[in-house]
Amino acid sequence: MSSVKFYALCCKSMPATKRHANYIPKNDLVIILNSENPEYISEASAWCAQESIEYYVTESDGTASTGKNCFLDIFKNSSNDYAVLIDGDDFITPHGVWTYKQIAALETPPDVVALKNQYGIFRERGYSHNLTHEAVMSDPFFAVQDRLNSDTILGVGARCFRMTKSWWTTALNGTNIPKTTSTEVALSAVHERWAQHVYKYIDTWETHLRITWFSKKAANRGYFDNTLLVGEDTFKYLEFKDDHVNGRLSLVHYDDGYPTYVYDTRIDGVVQAVLDDDEEQGALGWLNWLTALTNKYDELESENRMHEVEMPLLEISWPEGYRPDTAGLVNYPRTLYIAY
Repeated sequence: MSSVKFYALCCKSMPATKRHANYIPKNDLVIILNSENPEYISEASAWCAQESIEYYVTESDGTASTGKNCFLDIFKNSSNDYAVLIDGDDFITPHGVWTYKQIAALETPPDVVALKNQYGIFRERGYSHNLTHEAVMSDPFFAVQDRLNSDTILGVGARCFRMTKSWWTTALNGTNIPKTTSTEVALSAVHERWAQHVYKYIDTWETHLRITWFSKKAANRGYFDNTLLVGEDTFKYLEFKDDHVNGRLSLVHYDDGYPTYVYDTRIDGVVQAVLDDDEEQGALGWLNWLTALTNKYDELESENRMHEVEMPLLEISWPEGYRPDTAGLVNYPRTLYIAY
């Protein structure tokens, strides 16, 4: 049986860092500390050592790509055959631990796994349904004592990257973004280009398919692009898809209807920090990072490295009587079918 370990890439929240050990056996867990905060590094290092959890302190420049590239280097130099990558503020469910171990036990495990129908938790706006004060209604952290502890922040679950048909219609025809300023006009044009690429080459429902699983072959196919503030993982997905089409590795999709990986946005990560900057700068901040990402998509397409072909869907057989433990997020059996 192939060996697999779970690599959590952590940068600032001790509660989120500790949460990984609640779901992943300590001997299967690797913590990568990639942070510009020396106090967090000191506290997290001490905790990992105390808990006998394998950990590494890596140099950070504050970007998601650099942290993920540190993960690639650590994994490549390890004795593990496969790796599951977890952003530090997200988490793997017990069902996820079981599922990825089943993948490792396959006769021929894939090189890359990307999730469809991914589950996420978004911050809810506190007590706004009971209180009408404007400040409370606009503050998702109302009554929250620790903004780095997601357990103290109300959240609502969703299929986080799945968009409605009406959203796709407006995105594809360039009417999703208002055009009241020259910046919004430019943003609308870029957003339309971006949406066309996503719909054609990634998915006709979801804007992003998260990569969770890496083989050594995949890890050696190059680094994440650290010129991209947002979307570096989506760009890497498209590069892996090109590798699959050209026979360099195997990429499969996995339906995450019963969540294995949970995208938790209740704590601000790198992406949220960029989005917060957008709010301060207006449409200009959004325009800057989306233009950089879309230009990369254009380059990949011009090189004939974007492909419309559908990726294989990985099926994992459950033993009789198995019930997925999704940390209470999704009921079994689910009553709502998620259409493709």
